[in-house]
Amino acid sequence: MVGEVRGGEALDMLQAMNTGHRGSLTTAHANGAYHALIRLETMALMAGIDIPLAAVREQIRHGIDVVVHQERDGDGRRRIVQIAEIDPTRGDPYSLRDVGT
Repeated sequence: MVGEVRGGEALDMLQAMNTGHRGSLTTAHANGAYHALIRLETMALMAGIDIPLAAVREQIRHGIDVVVHQERDGDGRRRIVQIAEIDPTRGDPYSLRDVGT
């Protein structure tokens, strides 16, 4: 488990997820499942390594299976509002399929 990712360490996390570290888990702040993936690619590009965006997107598509989005209610309780599965074979840049809430 990796704590919240906020910057370039996202690239290290993606590389670990794509090299046999099964069962990885992390958190990131975003406004939904799709936006979490876009934010993750932006953070990976902050690593300061000259890596093409297409390569980062491939790392995300093949390293992440499911995105769970939760929100905090007005009373402070958290609730899951979206569970989305990534289709690694499709995407422009990502193809998500809602699998439940």
